Amino acid sequence: MISMFLLCLGLFQSVEEFAPRVDTLRFHLERLAAITIPESLEAAKATKIARLREMLAEEIVDEQSFNVCYTAMDEVRQWLWANAAQRPTAPEGRFEETEDAWRLTTAALTVTLHRETLARQLAFREMTDHQFLDNERRRQQTRFSDGTSITVDFNTREYVIEPVHN
Repeated sequence: MISMFLLCLGLFQSVEEFAPRVDTLRFHLERLAAITIPESLEAAKATKIARLREMLAEEIVDEQSFNVCYTAMDEVRQWLWANAAQRPTAPEGRFEETEDAWRLTTAALTVTLHRETLARQLAFREMTDHQFLDNERRRQQTRFSDGTSITVDFNTREYVIEPVHN
């Protein structure tokens, strides 16, 4: 009896553990549904989107079931962009690589990633959490296994990184 309770509790915790990641997939699925394609492919698109919704409605309780859903979504994403009525274009800007940092500059934003402080510290860290901090999903926070937290506000184009551990 106790074993059955612990098993059920373990399954419940697994569902809760994956909930933020599944919410992120749901968010991206809605964005995929907005991609316009030729009318002749709309039925195929509807079928693919419906299948992804079914997958997300099932309980995702482990890494394997999450990865299956993620891979299926990525395949649909690639198919949609390959058949899109209006394909995305790269923004104008430039990328610089120096000894100390990578820098991406556009008319609206400059992002600098210092090799020693961020990129190398987080390159092989597990992302342990991702949350949307507002209903519009314009403020987001990501946490990594070493305790580093990155909070981004896409409205103000500000970000906070705390703390980066060595």
